[in-house]
Amino acid sequence: MQSNITKSIYAILLISLLSACSADTDSKGLQPGEQMQLSIMATTDLHGRILPYDYNQDTIDTRYGLAQGARIIDSVRKVNPHHLLLDAGDFIQGNSLAEYFAKEENHGKAHPLLQTMNFLQYDAIVLGNHEFNFGLDYLNQRIGEIDAPVMAANVLRDDDEQAPAYEDMIIKEVNGVKVAILGLTTPGSAVWDRNHVEGKLIFEDGLASAKKYIDRIREQADVAILLAHSGWESSNSYSRDENMPDENFVKAIADELEDFDLLIMGHTHREFSEIWDRSTGEKSGAMQAGRWGSHVAIANLTISKDDSGKISITDLSISNEKTQDRGTDGEIEAMVSTAHETVREYVNEELTTTYELWDAINSFFEENALTDLIHRVQLDHTGADISVSSVFSTRVRFEPGAVSRKNVVELYPFENLLYTVELSGSAIKDYLENAASYLKIDEGHPSLGGGPSYNYDQMDGISYRINLNKKVGNRIEDVKLRDGSNLNPEKTYTVAINSYRAEGGGGYDMLKKAEITYKSEVSVRQLIESYLQNQSTLNQTDILKKDWGIVF
Repeated sequence: MQSNITKSIYAILLISLLSACSADTDSKGLQPGEQMQLSIMATTDLHGRILPYDYNQDTIDTRYGLAQGARIIDSVRKVNPHHLLLDAGDFIQGNSLAEYFAKEENHGKAHPLLQTMNFLQYDAIVLGNHEFNFGLDYLNQRIGEIDAPVMAANVLRDDDEQAPAYEDMIIKEVNGVKVAILGLTTPGSAVWDRNHVEGKLIFEDGLASAKKYIDRIREQADVAILLAHSGWESSNSYSRDENMPDENFVKAIADELEDFDLLIMGHTHREFSEIWDRSTGEKSGAMQAGRWGSHVAIANLTISKDDSGKISITDLSISNEKTQDRGTDGEIEAMVSTAHETVREYVNEELTTTYELWDAINSFFEENALTDLIHRVQLDHTGADISVSSVFSTRVRFEPGAVSRKNVVELYPFENLLYTVELSGSAIKDYLENAASYLKIDEGHPSLGGGPSYNYDQMDGISYRINLNKKVGNRIEDVKLRDGSNLNPEKTYTVAINSYRAEGGGGYDMLKKAEITYKSEVSVRQLIESYLQNQSTLNQTDILKKDWGIVF
């Protein structure tokens, strides 16, 4: 049985041969009475993944990596000269390679992922929300290394002009056909990276921005493409500002604007494709290529020019081609090999030693030493009364022996800062009830459901029980402080919490009006690393406090 990509390549080859037989399309462009196939390839949410390698485990992982996707990109280009390669954002943050080049080698050395993207000759890239994690100076420095236009039409300068801060749209001419690409990104960066962007950038609603540009696109181009770092279904993961526009807006654009021929998405890490008929009888489609270089999304547009010179899209197909086990591009592998080995050495640097096995496997449902390690660092650093943290992965294990930087990256994978906020005892109880709503009983045992696991939080500095036999909103019992006193609903407590949550990420409404009293200058992960470097040995008895449990 032929693979999808083989079928796609045969289709491209057939159209290309038909076009070549009718005219010299490369020199003259698409002529009346002719048709051509335009291949649009897209990646998204690469998050620093070049080689098929998991730095947290220090092992090969052939499920992911742009160097594997390069083989697919090269295959399409070999059979069709009419193509574009795009990326839907989140590329310079997300793994140890990305962190190393942001924190350790952020001046003077080229970023290997950007070198790879230049090598592959991307035609356009849109900014993702994680591009802002390391600050605007770093982002703008790295944009200077990219050959392709870097886009975000709905990100404006926060000054008198309020002009686009980055490229808004471009028009690429392919075989005489003008292709407009409009870049939009999720407005959520105004929440999640408020400390980097407030007073500098304005993030507009994606749908409103698309409406501003669509007439110009149709006047100037034959094909309209939306390149968006935003998901399909409308949803939001922030709550601090009720006036914030939608985090995910692509379906709203598809519903309200029929003018886009292809919508390319990112942000939600999904593999997605859909084609529908517009009221005009023409087709539109949307596609999303998963995450970490797991797929290359390919849209093949059959474009025809009639005898009057009118250009139309007469057919559209979409496929998501898995990159797993395709082998890596040898030139890319050689180009990034030095950086790869440098990062491996960096992540394996010993921070401290432990004689015990630390395992997060059951940390959603019972208090765990690894989560309590995060709490210990947050409480020690801030002097807060209470600490809040998620369990970011149940795969985390500290084996007996060296605890290295890669272990900490797996424990705390995000670039969150550490904040403190002031919350009443009543609000803390509400916070715990909201967290407990993520739990349910499944076949007689607790399980997690109802949303992303990183939005299920746990607390330290207090003790409590979660009674799953009770209804959501009434599950938290026996809340006490460490000294044994009851949590006072009227009293205000200082709570250590990460910047993502404090700024509104995750839907904890009781934080909307909470006063932020402290912001760290470095990430929580860096604070954990510093803590470990100051421990000659790491012992669970010094960390684990059995302060909460589940009743079911």
